[in-house]
Amino acid sequence: MNGALTKNNNLVTPALRGVRRWLDASIAHRITASALALTLTIGAAIGGGSYLVSRKILEDAIARELANETALAARQVGSTLNILHADLSRLSSNGTLVRALADLSVRDADLATFFKDYSGPARLSATLTLYDSLGRPITGTGNDTRPSYEHAFWLKRVIDLGFTYTEITRDGETRQLIIAKPVPSPSAGTHAGILVMRIPVGDMFKRAMSSFTGELVRRLKTGRGETLAETHSRTLSAPISAEQQVDVDVAAPPGQFRLEVLGERAEILTPLRWLAAGYGVAAGLILLIVLRVARRLGPRLTSGLARLSEAAASVSAGHAAHPELPVKGQDEVARLAAAFNTMIGNVDDLHRELESRVLERTVTLQDTNSALVKEILSHKKTGEQLHVAANAIENAAEGVIICDAEEGIVSVNKAFTRITGYSPEDVLGKTPEALVSDEQASAMRSEISKIVLEHGHWKGELWSSKKNGESYLEERSVSAVKDDDGRIVNFIILFSDVTKQKEDERRLQFLAHHDPLTGLANRNLFQHRCEEALLRANRKNAKAAVMFIDLDHFKTVNDSLGHAYGDELLRNVAVRLQECVRKTDSVARLGGDEFTVLLNEVGDSGDVALISKKILDRLSESFTIAGHEIYLSGSLGVSCYPDDGHNASMLIKNADAAMHAAKEQGRNNYQFFSAEMNAQALEALMMASSLRLAIEREELMLEYQPRIELHAGKVMGVEALVRWNHPNLGRIMPAQFIGIAEKTGLIDALGEWVLRKASRQMVDWRQRGAAPLRVAVNLSARQFRQADLTERIAAILRETGLEAAALEVEVTESMVMHNPQGAAVVLESLKEMGVAVAIDDFGTGYSSLSYLKRFPIDYIKIDQSFIRGIPRDAEDMGITSAIIAMAKTLGVRLIAEGVDNVEQLDFLKREGCHEGQGFLISSPIPAEAMARFLDSFVETDGGVPEHGRHAIS
Repeated sequence: MNGALTKNNNLVTPALRGVRRWLDASIAHRITASALALTLTIGAAIGGGSYLVSRKILEDAIARELANETALAARQVGSTLNILHADLSRLSSNGTLVRALADLSVRDADLATFFKDYSGPARLSATLTLYDSLGRPITGTGNDTRPSYEHAFWLKRVIDLGFTYTEITRDGETRQLIIAKPVPSPSAGTHAGILVMRIPVGDMFKRAMSSFTGELVRRLKTGRGETLAETHSRTLSAPISAEQQVDVDVAAPPGQFRLEVLGERAEILTPLRWLAAGYGVAAGLILLIVLRVARRLGPRLTSGLARLSEAAASVSAGHAAHPELPVKGQDEVARLAAAFNTMIGNVDDLHRELESRVLERTVTLQDTNSALVKEILSHKKTGEQLHVAANAIENAAEGVIICDAEEGIVSVNKAFTRITGYSPEDVLGKTPEALVSDEQASAMRSEISKIVLEHGHWKGELWSSKKNGESYLEERSVSAVKDDDGRIVNFIILFSDVTKQKEDERRLQFLAHHDPLTGLANRNLFQHRCEEALLRANRKNAKAAVMFIDLDHFKTVNDSLGHAYGDELLRNVAVRLQECVRKTDSVARLGGDEFTVLLNEVGDSGDVALISKKILDRLSESFTIAGHEIYLSGSLGVSCYPDDGHNASMLIKNADAAMHAAKEQGRNNYQFFSAEMNAQALEALMMASSLRLAIEREELMLEYQPRIELHAGKVMGVEALVRWNHPNLGRIMPAQFIGIAEKTGLIDALGEWVLRKASRQMVDWRQRGAAPLRVAVNLSARQFRQADLTERIAAILRETGLEAAALEVEVTESMVMHNPQGAAVVLESLKEMGVAVAIDDFGTGYSSLSYLKRFPIDYIKIDQSFIRGIPRDAEDMGITSAIIAMAKTLGVRLIAEGVDNVEQLDFLKREGCHEGQGFLISSPIPAEAMARFLDSFVETDGGVPEHGRHAIS
């Protein structure tokens, strides 16, 4: 390899030497080479830049075309879905169908007529199924009258709430699009049943995409990225794609459908290769033209110089006689030839005169030589000092302008050019006023003449103009430089651009006192304005009012549509609040969905009530956010000065208390602060303080309620329930202090105490010979969101010695649906540990069955609010039956809460419920009583022992 390198070097070096000799041989050669180099440099810069710009424009055009194609396809899918929804809406309001559900005597005939006339959407394999008000199938097309236990619960919800439901399900290997629509009842405000349309997703998508052709692949996907259907299958080595959400006009989970269009990058970007080839050909042609022109012009430009060079060489060789050079034209070469001729004529005369003078001055030069050396040394030292100063000025970060005594600019540094854009040539000889904006020029001249001349220095800020016309704020200082006689010889101006610095300062000042999302005042500024308003009201013997506003159910909107929609909604709320008050009043956002309003110098409480109603009415009007129509309401509390407080903090606190009272009154109303509210707030504060010490003082205790297998009559486990024996207030139930524990953060310590206490109790019963049981412990929402929840539970189990299989944790629907993906991870971790999981209070939240069936749960607990109405309330019985059927489909066990009588027990056993707990079996009892209950409990064959039909104490 070294030999190859040596050989290459031997070839390259002679070539380089040959090129150098060719360049040195003639100016014409160098002109030709320079022209080529300049052409290559400029051509590369212009051509390359032009190519990049053209490429960017073409790429943007391709991206827009692909995005437009995607948007068009997405709108086509959305249009198809809207047509299906409209078709189902038309069918559900059909008079024949409505009469059939209302009148049993004509049902069969009317339904036969209705389904006989139904032809279904064109080119789609759609089926219709009709369900009654309890979610039971009646009839349908295509033999599609399957039981709908897995959908009974949401079918009942659709009937009660009256909205259209859309969901994707799997029927074997086929994805089905399900659209459900309530069928109205002749009785106003109710629905008699529900009509369900099932369509294969692939058929629907092919129909929507029937008008599209070409090699592009179009895919219909879920919001999670799962592919539902595609126009055709194609392997893409380097795909380029665009994606668009499919919007529909009816209620559907946000982001349920997305449309993706893909193509092969090489095919889509083919025009770019043609563009590059065109630029290459153009560059080659330009280079050939420049080369030919340079070779023709080079010799013509240098012929005169060649003759002059030959004459100079002759004189240099000592030839006395030399013919005069021809002078042609008036260009630089002609003038140089004429001067050369004159010079040759004068050389001899000058040579003789020089010889005589050399002799004359030799003596004088010897005398002055010594003095000259000393002078040179002195100037050298001064020059070095001046060089250091010049370097410091030239490389200073600030701009420097040096003027003479008449204020004319004589020098500027590099920072001056960087800041202003002016080159030294642009400003030399001009006055500094030329760089200041017109309105400040006279003021600047006045400052220099009056202040600098009197005091020798001036410093301040002024607006200046850059070369491109842009104005900027300049911090400038001007100093006068005087000589030894006190006369001004120069002015030195130092300046810097402080525009961004001032803007940052103003921005920071604004952010320190305003909410960055809405631009409203923040808590600090609002409190300051309140204090000022109270001072004015006190001087004028006037009144003022503070309002505290909290948006109802804002968290639901924020979680459903996303934080971007929530932020836009908050900005709209801020605008409406400002529209409801005077310019002299003040609106602030304290954080989250909490707003405050300060009313200056108001009249009586009637005026405040009118403004409060105006605000609530405006908040109740619909908001349109990104095409979504959203409805909100607010809860508003009012405190008045001087009746409800004498400072801002007290008024804000009391208005907050009044707002919570408004929420307790059912939301969407306003309440004035009263002394009773203050007493309740004080009581809550005292309870929170006592709760902090309750665990240490052993004021908390656990009671246990047994849970039996309904058919075998066997005790399966117990639920641990916390109670508080307050030394002054007596027995306090969880409903009175759990909420306070949540707000104050004490729920973390309380939850761990309950888990630890219940685990130790289970181990104690085991050691005393009790049968193996499972203890259920409720987790709070705050506990469930702990990042290290599973580690904490594992640590407590290791500490107490309880095996994981003996523990069951209960979480609510709303807790797991707050963040379904995160909840699935936590529940899976608990499942891997061996801990059982139960969904508590089922049926009272807003869960999605599509998510629920993915959670690794063991039990579903039917909320006691549904059990309580059995057997009197048919609706509660229907919902309970639907929940039981759904749980069986999901393969989880059921636990009924609140089983208080034999009729409820018999109904649950008939429907197939597995376990139950309630006063019929036992009320919650202390650990000692529960031990006696377990010792005396006798298993029965499908019943409840007589001694278990009452609370055991």
